[in-house]
Amino acid sequence: MAQFSTYTGQNLLVLVGFFCLSWIEHQWILDPHTDYLPFITFGFSIAMLTRFGCWVLPGVASGHFISVLLIFNFDLMSALSTTLAIAISFYLCILVLRQQGFSYQLQAFNDLRLFILIAVFATPLIFTLLIAFFCSLDLFAAQHSLVADSVHILLAAIAGVLLFTTPINALNLMRLRAFSETKVLFALVVMLVCFVEAFILRWTPEPALFLFPPVIIVIWLADNTSLALTSLVSALYMTMVLLFEKSSLQQGPSLFPNEVIRWMYVCSMQAIAIYVSVRAHTTRKQLDLFEYSIRASRTGTWEWDLKTDLVTVNAEWNHMLGRAPTTSTHQQHVLASLVHPDDTALLEQAIDKTLSGEQNRFSETLRMQHTDGSWRFILSQGDITERDINDQPLRFYGTHTDVTEQHQNYDQLDALKRAADSSKTGIMLACNDEFFTLYYVNDAITEMTGFWADDLLLRPCWLMQTSEADQNFSAEQLIALRHGKRMAFTSRQTRRSGEIFWVQLVAEPVYNGQQQLSHILIMMSDITQDRRQNLSNEQQNELLKGLVNQVPVAMFQMQIDAQGHISFSYCSEKVSELFGASATQLKLESDLLFQSVDPDFTEALRASLINARRAMSVWRHEFRVTRPNEGWRECHALPSVQDDGTVIWHGYFADITQSKNLQNSLTTLTEQLRLAQHTAQIGYWRYDIVNKEIYWSEFIYQMLGKTPQRRPFSLTNQLNLIHQADLKIVIDAFDALETTGSINIEYRMLMADGKVKWFHQFGDSTEVSNGHRQIQGMLQDITHYKSLELKLVTQALTDELTGIANRRAFVEQLEQEWNLFLRNKQENVSIILLDIDYFKRVNDNHGHEAGDEVLKHVTQVITSQIRKSDTFGRLGGEEFAIIVREAELQQATELAEKLRSKIEKAPLQLTRKLNIAVTASFGVSQFRLPSDGEPTEATDMLFAADKALYQAKNSGRNRVCQYIATSSTE
Repeated sequence: MAQFSTYTGQNLLVLVGFFCLSWIEHQWILDPHTDYLPFITFGFSIAMLTRFGCWVLPGVASGHFISVLLIFNFDLMSALSTTLAIAISFYLCILVLRQQGFSYQLQAFNDLRLFILIAVFATPLIFTLLIAFFCSLDLFAAQHSLVADSVHILLAAIAGVLLFTTPINALNLMRLRAFSETKVLFALVVMLVCFVEAFILRWTPEPALFLFPPVIIVIWLADNTSLALTSLVSALYMTMVLLFEKSSLQQGPSLFPNEVIRWMYVCSMQAIAIYVSVRAHTTRKQLDLFEYSIRASRTGTWEWDLKTDLVTVNAEWNHMLGRAPTTSTHQQHVLASLVHPDDTALLEQAIDKTLSGEQNRFSETLRMQHTDGSWRFILSQGDITERDINDQPLRFYGTHTDVTEQHQNYDQLDALKRAADSSKTGIMLACNDEFFTLYYVNDAITEMTGFWADDLLLRPCWLMQTSEADQNFSAEQLIALRHGKRMAFTSRQTRRSGEIFWVQLVAEPVYNGQQQLSHILIMMSDITQDRRQNLSNEQQNELLKGLVNQVPVAMFQMQIDAQGHISFSYCSEKVSELFGASATQLKLESDLLFQSVDPDFTEALRASLINARRAMSVWRHEFRVTRPNEGWRECHALPSVQDDGTVIWHGYFADITQSKNLQNSLTTLTEQLRLAQHTAQIGYWRYDIVNKEIYWSEFIYQMLGKTPQRRPFSLTNQLNLIHQADLKIVIDAFDALETTGSINIEYRMLMADGKVKWFHQFGDSTEVSNGHRQIQGMLQDITHYKSLELKLVTQALTDELTGIANRRAFVEQLEQEWNLFLRNKQENVSIILLDIDYFKRVNDNHGHEAGDEVLKHVTQVITSQIRKSDTFGRLGGEEFAIIVREAELQQATELAEKLRSKIEKAPLQLTRKLNIAVTASFGVSQFRLPSDGEPTEATDMLFAADKALYQAKNSGRNRVCQYIATSSTE
């Protein structure tokens, strides 16, 4: 609502102002027969629109319509036509200005130039074209010819904008408070003179004599004052000319024989004033910027007039030598006396060479005396700026820069350089330029990299360059360095010999005396040995972590407080599958464990924790969980007292859902079997603990392939059937029956046909008869489940697609072969690594099923050519490996060549019409003993074969390459 009131007030203000200006213009400036266009109101409209925006366009259109209809006596159709033309042209003007980023209030001279282009020229032109169009439609009554009226309207509109809108915007841009009182007073005097001159024009018989003085005055004002004063004075003078010459058209020949000439004079005068003012302002601004730059850089300037031998120095020159900071002029010999006696000859020689033309300019560092008696190092630079007609120098101009701090740091830098050269840490100093040019490297850099200092100095620092092989500074790190941030990271580098080594890099920004980042200090430390040790530890940790993650239980380490609250210090990743919370979450919030437990089991779980802590006994408990899925879990942990008295529990969580369900099913089945035993006697057994006699049901005899017996037999008869490897387990279980009262064991038994089967025997004490305890239970054939378990183990070590060893099985076999090789150093073992060439093309062109057929085809070809004692495995994708026992490098190479040839000559016939040619690249290496304490491992042998394979692929593929070690550190 408030904004609507503001817009309404602005439109009313514009409407009233428009009406008043139209009345003044009609009464005092224009004659009735020249009412083509009220030019003052046209300029006023542009000024209001650029001040308030399109919101006042209704007020402008309404004011124009009322004024031309009532004051200028236009007919209704002409008034409507001109109003429509005004609205369209003004709207287009503001629209274009806003699209060009023009704000309604001018902020800079660039805005003024854009405004002049659009508002002064484009808008009047559009308005004139619209009026001409309306005239052609007889909507606007022309007073004379259409061409004459159009020219008059165009010039009058331009004059209105120049005389009214431009001064207003210029005043808003320049601000009157920035003008000096002298210039304002002088401008008022000039305005009075121009008023008198315009009055005289009306009565003088030769008005042309008074035409040029105002032009000269306006140009002088534009060059020495501002655009605001100049445009204001010019606008007032032109308004007076129009006021006093309004009847000149009726007086016969005069300065303005017609209205067109008058408008041209007015527009030209104002345009000249604006152009000269803008150019003068730009020139003054450039001079101010030059002066500000000199002051900001604290550079002293001097100008030597060779004809008078006078030297003029600026305030900064005097200030750097302790003098009063003002501009002063001295004889040349006076200033020369300030130069150190040892540098006088050097100065004179440099000046003579410059004056004689032997050199274009001179630049020397001199010592000059400060007012406090000290000597300042001054960088003096100069050049000849003016010569006479005979090409003799007339004026010498130059600068003085104080470089004392740089010279004072020379000794310190020299000491630092000597210290850096003796340091074992590599030190480099790079300039903060585009390429990070190296300006210093110490001897330690040469020892690390193998490059001499001459190979590195004045060249871009290689650490700042992008490299695929080495790990240098990234683009983000370089940006951070340039912003003054310290960088430190580990990097892999390559010596001149090609050897790989690891370094710790630290980059420190270095600032100069002006607090500008000028250099980058780079420190490099060789950490190759530490890196190898860390990598070995990391590999062991990763191996241990991988083994823990492969275990089907979740390992943990925890503490239990007196209230039974637990806190985990370690959990394996398997815990997320058991409780729906990650290891990190459980370590941070152990209550997540209890949140996954079935509420009916929570109290029992907490009670078991407290009891185990009090008794310092094994914590073992079974409980049910509701997430991530409903099931059963078992916990098992042992306490361990640390040196500081802290009790740490190590254990595991296991998913026993399947076994629990099986147990429940077996319980149900046992109960059912107990009922069935009375009639069927299936799988039932009974053991008399005192007499040590066993009774088997008929079904047990059938499982063992023996003849059923109705009478019990001794325990010894059953033990005779037990597999020797499981005999102790069975004996211990039966011996413990007297104390435990139950049995639950798995063991192997020999059948009548000589086969071996697995059995699960379990039972509990069920009754006491005649003082004799009896154990009753079931005997189950679990051979099938054991076979399935063995099959699963086999599948875990076999590649599913090809049927050969997978990467895990191959690496385990490789480790075994390596350990045998270390014990029997005379054994020859080689590795063949092969990769199918262009395998991706097969997948892309024929599909992944065709790719799988190629893999199986290559597997069949190789399997048919190698020995059973050799280990053949698929490492992944299209990469295979073979461990060739009792074979030297040359023998393994011959085998690889044979395999390569077989594969090449045996294309895969995918369909009747499609044969796929298959080739492979081979790399061969031989086991070799570590030397000089080198920590060679089995995987290093595989890595060596991979290097040879990489060489074969880079050499054109479908070939065999050997790996031949050149040094112990490769």
